[in-house]
Amino acid sequence: MEVGASPPFKAGFFNFLAPEVRRRRRVSLILIAVSVAAALVLAWQADAGRRLDAERAALAVERNALGREAAAAAGRPSLPVPPPGPELSLFLQEAASARPFSWTALLLALEEALPKEAALTRIQAQGKDGTVVLAGRARDASVPSAFVESLDRHGSFAGARLVKISPPEDDAPAAARPGSGKPGRGATARASGGDGALFEIRVRYSEAGAPFPAGERRVPTPAPGKGA
Repeated sequence: MEVGASPPFKAGFFNFLAPEVRRRRRVSLILIAVSVAAALVLAWQADAGRRLDAERAALAVERNALGREAAAAAGRPSLPVPPPGPELSLFLQEAASARPFSWTALLLALEEALPKEAALTRIQAQGKDGTVVLAGRARDASVPSAFVESLDRHGSFAGARLVKISPPEDDAPAAARPGSGKPGRGATARASGGDGALFEIRVRYSEAGAPFPAGERRVPTPAPGKGA
């Protein structure tokens, strides 16, 4: 045996202990890392709590200040509202005079005069004399004439006249398909009596039944058997 050589059993013993030492070292490092992370979390929570307390204190101070201002304002007499100046009054008068009529009143009057078989698609005021153009769609060609008579009977309209009437574009005559022997779409609608009509009526409107100039209103002749 050589001098200074380790006995075989000593080398085997140290080789057996090496994995255990490494395992304990890893466990120690993990415990240290967990401790550091826990300390950081606790420090962050403490800092967040301090910030929240500071914000609550500032909010309480602002609420107290607002409460004192509201109490002081309640004890002061209210300031009078000055009347509108002459410039504003003149502007409002000019704006009211420039408007030919109230659209709300016009719509209410039209609702009373419009037949159920018709629907308006456009209402246009022309000039300042109350002339209104009414465009719409009716169930059939007889409804626009009935609408004109209803406008003439209404106390807020005068001089109603039908200026345009035409079949709808969807119901325009369509050519039959070659070889089919079937009539076009428009011909089928006319045969069934279901085609509608587009119309345009021009009428004078006066708010709240104001009197029209003499001779402008036309009283429709009552139908036989219905009385005057």
